[in-house]
Amino acid sequence: MVRVPRGCGERALEIAREHDAVNVSSWQAAGDAGDPCDVLLLHLPNAGLGPYADAAAELPGFHISFLSSDALALRPPERDVADQTRDVTSQSPLEVYLAGLQSLGSWKGFIGYAAVAGVVVWLGLATNNVFLLVGAMLIAPFASPAMNGAIATARGDARLMGRSMARYAAALGVTAGTAALLTLLFRQRVATEQMIAVTRVAPASLLLPLAAGAAGALALTQSQRSSLVSGAGAGLLVAASLAPPAGVIGSAAAMGRWELAVEAAFLLALQFAGINLAGGLVFRVCGLGPRGRRYPHGSRGGSWAAFGVLAAVLAGLLAWQFASAQPTLVRAGLQEKAREVVSLSLRGEPGVRVLDADASFTRPAGTADHPLLVRAYVQRLHPSAESGPALETRLTARIAGELRRRIRGVVPLVDVTVVEAIPP
Repeated sequence: MVRVPRGCGERALEIAREHDAVNVSSWQAAGDAGDPCDVLLLHLPNAGLGPYADAAAELPGFHISFLSSDALALRPPERDVADQTRDVTSQSPLEVYLAGLQSLGSWKGFIGYAAVAGVVVWLGLATNNVFLLVGAMLIAPFASPAMNGAIATARGDARLMGRSMARYAAALGVTAGTAALLTLLFRQRVATEQMIAVTRVAPASLLLPLAAGAAGALALTQSQRSSLVSGAGAGLLVAASLAPPAGVIGSAAAMGRWELAVEAAFLLALQFAGINLAGGLVFRVCGLGPRGRRYPHGSRGGSWAAFGVLAAVLAGLLAWQFASAQPTLVRAGLQEKAREVVSLSLRGEPGVRVLDADASFTRPAGTADHPLLVRAYVQRLHPSAESGPALETRLTARIAGELRRRIRGVVPLVDVTVVEAIPP
């Protein structure tokens, strides 16, 4: 809905037609102070909203109000109705930018949700309950600052980036602080399996924040009817990258388990850089550039600088993850490799079949080494002169030696159990 001073309505209507407006109506009315004005009701395609607003801004006293939602503007002839309802182009950059600003709600509600998310994520970690962790991801308000940070990266908007980072820091700090407070109140002293699982960094951990950032940006840019994924789903994916590590940082710090806190902090840094980089790239591809008549705070140089900093941060984190001689930040991948080593080392053993093999890093407090606990169950297929205990001892030594050779920096603790088939 457009309002201009009386006499400017014809020019506003011409500009609207130049930008493919349909189902246009106009009438004369009175403005806020009773001054005469012309009012136009327009239906514009997604791609035409921003250009029309910029072109019509030359008119004196130009006012515009729009609903950022799909409208089906049907018009004769009836045989063209199918084509008239197929505007599934991405939302205009103006809509995306304003939607990001609208998501910056009040600080009270934002901090309240972060605190509630801290309570739920602590409960999930303390009770090893995955469902509670999913609930915390739904509550955690991390998607808003994450996507605004990506918008600021695409535009090079230092002011919006500062506001996004302030909310990032506040939300993560409140969530981690709430988890730490509850850990102290309930005198939790031992890290749970879920805490250890959250900090188990995999070689492919970078893929999660990249996917989360891209999904969040796509959810904001797609028109409502062309998007197959809800905004809540994309927000859940973003929160899944951030909420559990934030809770682990608080709980681990309160328990004095600094090695867990450091690994969770590494994950948070990786998620932050990956989400911003992927989201910013998607926004740029969808047309959200550094400059716009109604959002003049962006900078092309600032945008490239933001992308460069994020790429450098990711490169540094990946170098830390893979170049370190210690297996601290690739444990999840090494566990899978250890299972493979067990199977391969026993493949050439005659008369023995591997029934099950499992490997996991134990996390006792105060240890500087990296114990790798390996359990293997094997079945003897044929009678042998070698007794069961002797076979277990020999296979244990064989697996341990192969693990030391193939996986550096770990202390393999191997337990092999030979099971026998009971004759009928």
